[in-house]
Amino acid sequence: MKRLYSIILVVVMLTLLCAVPVNATTAPAGTLGDVNDDGDVDILDATQVQLMVANLCEYDEEDELYADVDLDREVSILDATEIQLWLAGLLKDSKIESWYNYDMYEDDFYYDYLSGSAVKGVPVTFTANVRAGSPMQNYELYVNDELVASSETSNSLTYTFPQAGTYKICMLANAFYNTGAFSVSEYVVQESDDEELKFKAFYSTGKYWGSFVWGQKDMKFHAEGMGGVAPYQYEFVMEHPNDPDYYESPIVYVTQEYSDKNYFELPAYRFYDIFDKNDFYGSLECKITVRIKDANGDVVETEKQFWYDEHLIG
Repeated sequence: MKRLYSIILVVVMLTLLCAVPVNATTAPAGTLGDVNDDGDVDILDATQVQLMVANLCEYDEEDELYADVDLDREVSILDATEIQLWLAGLLKDSKIESWYNYDMYEDDFYYDYLSGSAVKGVPVTFTANVRAGSPMQNYELYVNDELVASSETSNSLTYTFPQAGTYKICMLANAFYNTGAFSVSEYVVQESDDEELKFKAFYSTGKYWGSFVWGQKDMKFHAEGMGGVAPYQYEFVMEHPNDPDYYESPIVYVTQEYSDKNYFELPAYRFYDIFDKNDFYGSLECKITVRIKDANGDVVETEKQFWYDEHLIG
């Protein structure tokens, strides 16, 4: 019944899509603890959990999802006890009555060796940052469509490429109601390290659904060097127009001078820090240049364009 009710809600939400605000979420799928799906969490739900544990009723994976109120991935008598304690007002930090929904925000995907910097026989770790409206089930890493690593808890999966070549990478983040997918169509692995100074890694974190958004804190660019002569120092230079409404607007530079700090935190710009009060929408085009300098003074650099924008609908 939960699925039927949720499908009906999805249809209703789709018909009202034009009225959904920017930060809307998908339709609710159910309430944690409402095991019998009657709209309330009460003693009948604790009884239903007991019946499930004793195998005295029929139930499916979705019923187990809402019965697992202590979030230990197992339905047991402890879940019935937690519902009873919560009803008696003896629990203050329980997640009972939390809503689950169909959301899946795919925020960041990165790896600790760039394509072309990876070497056969050296482990490479791939990381997916997601936020889901239902419990995460597992993370899976596929190389050339073959499952090579998985975990129920860790969003970072490691694989050692046995041979040099070009590979297809796919990482899945599986929640109960949705899946986030990240892919690299051509990931190049070298036969050996040429020991030249280069970027080992360059990636961003802290985004919202893959976007750099207005007012968000803790958005960062990260870099890591390899080859050359360690230790390394890093310089970050971010630039953008002072007034995006004017083509010849002066350029603003935000610089983090050379240091051993290998990440740069973006300014948490709000929309009206940049745009005029009469503007209602706009994106800020930016560029970041990153330089790595080794102990010999040799330098390599890379750059990337990005935009501050609004939260996506989700």
